[in-house]
Amino acid sequence: MKKRIDPPIYGVLTRVSMEHQYIREGMHFCFDGKNLTVYFDNRLDPTQLMEVLFSDVGETTNEIKGIVEGRVKPSDEYVAFHVSCRSVIGEHSIALAVVAYWVLYGEVGLGDIGRLRFEGECVDSFCPMTNLETDISKGRYVITATTCQENIIDLGTAKIAGKSVAISAEAFWVYDFRRNIQFKSCVSVENDALDYDRMKRIYTSVASALRFCLGRGNVDFEVSLCRATSEGWETVGEFAALHGKMYVPDEYDGRDISFVRAHNIGNHFSALVSAFDSEMLEGKALSESREDSQLITFPKVIELTSSFEHEFREVFPEGIRHGASTQRVYDEAREAILDAAERLPSDSKRILKRLGDRVEDDSLEARIRYACKKLPAPVCDAVFEKSSVNRKNTRLGKKITAMRNDIAHGNKPRHGLGDIREEYKLLVNLVFVMRLLRARIPDDDAARLLKAMG
Repeated sequence: MKKRIDPPIYGVLTRVSMEHQYIREGMHFCFDGKNLTVYFDNRLDPTQLMEVLFSDVGETTNEIKGIVEGRVKPSDEYVAFHVSCRSVIGEHSIALAVVAYWVLYGEVGLGDIGRLRFEGECVDSFCPMTNLETDISKGRYVITATTCQENIIDLGTAKIAGKSVAISAEAFWVYDFRRNIQFKSCVSVENDALDYDRMKRIYTSVASALRFCLGRGNVDFEVSLCRATSEGWETVGEFAALHGKMYVPDEYDGRDISFVRAHNIGNHFSALVSAFDSEMLEGKALSESREDSQLITFPKVIELTSSFEHEFREVFPEGIRHGASTQRVYDEAREAILDAAERLPSDSKRILKRLGDRVEDDSLEARIRYACKKLPAPVCDAVFEKSSVNRKNTRLGKKITAMRNDIAHGNKPRHGLGDIREEYKLLVNLVFVMRLLRARIPDDDAARLLKAMG
């Protein structure tokens, strides 16, 4: 039975894997959900306070210091905190910022953990719902729900840190006689044995893949640590990674908006997990860039267009391939510029030669139209279907390109944010499918996954 421990957590330190003049085993601590506060045995005098302050200043603010282990009181559960060097010192205590923490119930170690289970509202919107049938005949109210064994989907095998792990999704129900039937879902990752670094990599890769599929970055998970027993999987712990930007409220946060079914993803989900682990897809940057992907702001216009330019170069490394007639026009223009340069003084000549080199420097607008034309047909059809954009528009990409340029050059934008809504959504979908193609997802499946995205 799961026994979740929620902050605040009080206890006693049992091990400190970092050097600190005033933190040692046996000291009492309190964890409030963000910071770990360790209490000194004796009050620090002003000289000692300054010593700790200046030793902290000498540290790199984002450097990770180490693991602090302890026992929760009075339950005596094991708890470990991954702390950074960011600290606040006081006369009686020091507060350390926590990056992640995990709790184990009873005499269990990370090496005993064989499964990580990801749960939460975002996972409920990703997994298939349990089938429910009702029968009110014969004066009885009968509810029939399929079991979790009938609602398991194989999501394939991912490679994390060079080791294969099986991933699956399941939906199940919990009955409370006094209330109702609650439907829940989880994504499970099988693993022989864990250490902290491996647990962190599994969490980062799976969480990034889920955020990618849902099209949202502001989602959170409950991660349970399970071990195999003769009666099945037993929850024996929990893991939590702490982020600075987990909740970004806007009108698109509802589950009816971020809605994807695991059976639409299938075993391609494991390919995405592997891609994030190998950093073929940049997990951290992607999670941040999709934090409010549907919310249009000036910074998001710059960020989205930059993401598109990056993905375009990855998918079309040769750039735009022009037809013979267009190439002939470019060549004639370049020759005319270089001929004119020869008759000018050296300073003016250098300017014209630079312009000559940029004759074929295609614009963002041209790249958007090229991608819409040259991406595989099933992918292009899905992109236009999801974007509600007129594919016959010969000036597609013109408005968002103009806005990008005006923002970058500090000019007053010629278009309002509402005017670029369709082109903005088009670029969100283009970036999504081009990342799928880079992960070697087949064309038809990439199109299907885009349609499945909320």
